Amino acid sequence: MTPDGFIQRDESQLWQFRKWLDWAEPLGLGELELKPWEFWRLTVREFDLLLEGFFRRQDRAWEMVGTLGLWVVSPYSKKKLTVLQLLGRSRLRLMPESRESVEAKAAALEEAQRQAQLAKALAWAMDGNDEIVRTEPIPEE
Repeated sequence: MTPDGFIQRDESQLWQFRKWLDWAEPLGLGELELKPWEFWRLTVREFDLLLEGFFRRQDRAWEMVGTLGLWVVSPYSKKKLTVLQLLGRSRLRLMPESRESVEAKAAALEEAQRQAQLAKALAWAMDGNDEIVRTEPIPEE
């Protein structure tokens, strides 16, 4: 803090924010169709989420156009094209996975690993081997 009670800020941080603002303002007022007071009330995170949603909506629209294009082109083409090939993209933007779905996938994977380990142990027991079964611990992620 400065002697007069103001927080001292690094000039480079202010400059970086100003550069971001110069980039974000035209997108917010243009493509996102926000009113000026709506744009200025947003946090950076909220703006990024709105922009990501805008890009996902655009990708869905292009995917529909690509599907229609495939329907038109496919009878006359010997190549089997996909929508992504027709659009010249490697992938489309998808909805981000929720934390619950990621946790559910991790739990399902862990359960599958336990089941596989149990199946190995049962197979060993049924064969009547006298060898000691070595089990590797499941790595924690």
